[in-house]
Parts: sequence; C-alpha cells; structure tokens
Amino acid sequence: MDLTDPALVLGGQSCSRVNRESGTEIYDIYVPVYLDGAFAGILLVGTSMGTTAAAVRTTTLLVFAGTSFACLIFVYTMFANFHPNQQLVHLAYHHSLTGLPNKVYLEEP
Repeated sequence: MDLTDPALVLGGQSCSRVNRESGTEIYDIYVPVYLDGAFAGILLVGTSMGTTAAAVRTTTLLVFAGTSFACLIFVYTMFANFHPNQQLVHLAYHHSLTGLPNKVYLEEP
C-alpha cells in the first residue's frame, strides 16, 4: 500500500497484517490527515489482534457452555415430567380402585 497517496486512504481503510518478528496478527487503520485542506500525512492506528482473538475464544466457549446447560435443563425437565404425566393420563381414563377403563376411555374415539 502506497501511504503517500491520499486517494488510497481517503475512506480510512483498514488492513490486517502479520508481524514478522513475533508472528502475531496486527490490525491497522490508516486515517488521512489534512492540514489547511492539504494532505499532510497518514495517522496509523494499530492494535494487536491477540487480545481480540482471546476474547472471541472465551465468548465462544461461554456461549457453547450456556447453550449446553440450557439444553440439559430442558431434557431433564422433559424426563422429570414424563412419568407423572403418564400417571395422570392413566388416572383420567381408568377407575382408581379396579384399574379398569372408565366411561371417558370407552367413549373416546
């Protein structure tokens, strides 16, 4: 990138590059600087992507753990209510003393 040409950085272009010394990824933003209407140079704002990558990994892990926990709670709730619901259905359609089908069970299509 030719940093002496203001046309290349008019929009505040950004790029990502790898630091050759440490091998870490660096995110740069090139901002044109004008003084009295004339192009004076470029302000380079850069930061290491190491902390950002670590934050993304941590967030991904937390979202995965939270989603897994919510799914486990849902499955537990479904299984915990299954047997009592079967007992209620049986009581609704069968006589409580004899266990024989009642009138509601026999009239249901």
